[in-house]
Amino acid sequence: MSVDFGALHDACVDAFGVGSDGTGDDARALYRPQRQAPVYVDGIFDNPWLRIDGVGEVPLTSREPRFSCRRADLPPDAAQGDSIDIKGACYRVRELRPDGQGWVVLDLEAA
Repeated sequence: MSVDFGALHDACVDAFGVGSDGTGDDARALYRPQRQAPVYVDGIFDNPWLRIDGVGEVPLTSREPRFSCRRADLPPDAAQGDSIDIKGACYRVRELRPDGQGWVVLDLEAA
């Protein structure tokens, strides 16, 4: 049985994506490559809390922002150090992690 990953990606973005609240292009992510013009990208933003153990007696927590989207929606030379604006906040791309099925997770940090 073959899986239509394009349709699966579209359904996920429609349900959970940055612009899925119906507010239009201003709610979409704006990807800013270092050497090209910025492009709007549909995707899923997640910013979970991360517990950091083993750093003294008091537990620490931090945020771990990430943005998932179709690889084809990003510029071909998307790279670490690019930035992305998501709902009024700017993040820097720490790492791009493609899944081999046309989807990529961008690990982010506050810019």
